[in-house]
Amino acid sequence: MRMRSVDFGSIQLIVECAKHGTLMDASDRCHITTSAASRRLRLVEEVLGYPIFIRHFKGLQITEKGQSVVQACRDISLQFEKLLSNNLPPTASHDHAKVQAGACRRSQS
Repeated sequence: MRMRSVDFGSIQLIVECAKHGTLMDASDRCHITTSAASRRLRLVEEVLGYPIFIRHFKGLQITEKGQSVVQACRDISLQFEKLLSNNLPPTASHDHAKVQAGACRRSQS
């Protein structure tokens, strides 16, 4: 059986979908079109074999199984942020670290 991979951009998209509750807002944060975001989510759900979100007219609802996926994606994202901050030179600002390849904007909390 050939395993398909899930890219970091898709992981960030899942985090943003959970955070904002709509595909439109999440796709905007990730700098991709809504249709591309929808396609990415479908591909991840195909790899997993179950839905992460229930799509409603007014937004997204996390499924029971999706809750663990969202938490895992948050954990991966946080670990990556730690990796970035630990590897930046002392004069570099964490907010200026960039990851190309479809990463979402860093949230200012």
